Amino acid sequence: MSLALQRFSPLDLPGVLGAQVRDWHIVDSMTVRLDSRIKSEYPGTGDYAALKGHKRFSVGLGTTWDHHLSPAREHDAPHLVIDESWRGLGALVDLGYASLQFLRDCERHDVKFVIRLKENWKPKVQGIEQGELGKTFLAGTDLDTLVGEEVLLLRGRSIDLDVTFGEGESAVVCRLVGIRGPKGLWYWYLTNLPRDAAPWCATHQATDPPADDGPDGRQLRRQHRQSAGAQRRRRRSRVEPTRRTALPQRPRPELAQPALGARPAAGLAHHAGPVAATTCSIRAGETGLTDHEW
Repeated sequence: MSLALQRFSPLDLPGVLGAQVRDWHIVDSMTVRLDSRIKSEYPGTGDYAALKGHKRFSVGLGTTWDHHLSPAREHDAPHLVIDESWRGLGALVDLGYASLQFLRDCERHDVKFVIRLKENWKPKVQGIEQGELGKTFLAGTDLDTLVGEEVLLLRGRSIDLDVTFGEGESAVVCRLVGIRGPKGLWYWYLTNLPRDAAPWCATHQATDPPADDGPDGRQLRRQHRQSAGAQRRRRRSRVEPTRRTALPQRPRPELAQPALGARPAAGLAHHAGPVAATTCSIRAGETGLTDHEW
């Protein structure tokens, strides 16, 4: 099925996945090394040729939506343009595509996003929706300063902050959600999803919430199970094609052992009933299938 036809297939976004967007699209890239003789056309990051494949994957369809190629030396960010065609969608992108311009374009075109916080980004915390304070909080302080001076304590299972990047009219406003993962490590995500649409762990479903997490966590686990079941059904429907009619089974013929020096059989075709324009004759004394007409 072509990419154009797949875009008209029904979407499968159960629960919170489809509450705020038409579909979620994942954008990522992969670098492939090529023959060094064409490095002038496809320069890599070293003394070799390489190209980069940019893939856009639809979560609702469960398949690739679009793709294109570029020289591997080029940065990812220019190859993702958030325009009017993205309106109403959600974007999950690799950090190579993340930039402040990306965040501004998402707000301008009504695109929801969830991305990891880059290490060199310095968000200024304007408000604390969820989190424990150890000292007096001053709005506009850098996140690193709040954590380093123990104003914002890394306790509990999640932290939800209102942050800004930049100043003046070009400032970007969004949520910064911290999730405590395994071994006490914290994972930070930027998003513009409203709080009533995303429970405390909706941006990080790698681990199931504990059993005592309240109604939000129970609802999320239920929706996660529904999504996983839908994905299994979708995979089975692709692997097991549906037959239009059930044909009677023909028994497999018994074949004699091959004589010394005879051509070995490549395999047996198991035909389900008489099929037009398909014949299979087995001559006496031979073990291979001959006179195929497909």
